[in-house]
Amino acid sequence: MTEQLQSGGAVPGENGRSTLLRAGRASLSRPRRFWRRRLILSVVGGVLVLLIVGVASEFFATDGPAALLYWLHDNVWLPLNGRFWTSAFPLGLIWLLPVGMIFALVMVEYSGLAAPVRFLQVHTLMWLLRGRGFVPVLLWHRLLGLVGLRAALVEAILRDEQNRLRRDVVQSLGRNEPPGNAFAQLVEIQRKLMDFGLHNEADVAAILETLAIARFSRDADLAALRALGKYADQECPRIYQDWRVLRDAIRTPPDVTECMRHAAALGGTDEPALSLAGRTIAIALGAVSDRHKERLAWFDEWARLRAGDDAGLAGKLGLAESLCAFEFWAAQTESAAAEQRPDEIFSVAFKGLALVRPRGEVFAQDGNLGGSEAPR
Repeated sequence: MTEQLQSGGAVPGENGRSTLLRAGRASLSRPRRFWRRRLILSVVGGVLVLLIVGVASEFFATDGPAALLYWLHDNVWLPLNGRFWTSAFPLGLIWLLPVGMIFALVMVEYSGLAAPVRFLQVHTLMWLLRGRGFVPVLLWHRLLGLVGLRAALVEAILRDEQNRLRRDVVQSLGRNEPPGNAFAQLVEIQRKLMDFGLHNEADVAAILETLAIARFSRDADLAALRALGKYADQECPRIYQDWRVLRDAIRTPPDVTECMRHAAALGGTDEPALSLAGRTIAIALGAVSDRHKERLAWFDEWARLRAGDDAGLAGKLGLAESLCAFEFWAAQTESAAAEQRPDEIFSVAFKGLALVRPRGEVFAQDGNLGGSEAPR
């Protein structure tokens, strides 16, 4: 199973869509082979030490192949050492200490013992991106774009921050807690990310989900959301041409009849993963609004196909899950459907008759067997 997961293939029947089941998946990133770097450093360092000791002790013959080493010692090393160290001591420490520290940091980073250089680089960029330094960094990124390059590290920092904030917001809403300032920060980060340029469907899905989550945030900055939506309408179609369809589905979720039709056609769908993720969000928003339990048919069919024998379809559904907070939207649908509607007084007369059987979506989200109330 581990080999299948590392290869990116679906594992029907075992791959589940729950966060709990996905927690043990192996990372798909290729680790750096630091043992090779350490071996290279050891060999090079050992050879240099042997040569230095050999020349200092005159172990090698002065008229043999090692004559070049003695010439370099007498005509290069001794003059440089005398000029920049011996004659300037202790002022030579002014340049030796910073150069030595930089060399040590680079070697530690190269050997994989720690990442001090990347740590300083990342935190400096984070400090710039959060303040007035954002504009100079953006200008630098656009200058690099003129020669076909990108500020890839800056984009990675923004995406990591976006993913962290999305996770915080979703977890807060899943516990029926206000997201606080995290949602406003998420909107700001995504606005900055669009300034750097969107590159894939995951970027589009993240913005779509933020616009959908805004329905749950009572204290959201409406002006900032409108600006984000307007800018997204300009940028997202470059990556996904059916962006308008996704936006319209978020604004006006499909009714129950349309939802049932989508669920019935899910097994033979040829829609891309982003479209499926967007429809999942729209159906969940519709469930929170009207509390129709029939909307759970979408998630029931999804679960059946996700664990089915069609590895290609299961893989597409898995990709769609990764594009959005799937467990959150499934849990909100189940929680909303479990609430009693005014026209369901039949369930009051017969307490033992449950009109909606638990699907486990709430438990998949937060491990809460008792369920949770859907935010409105």
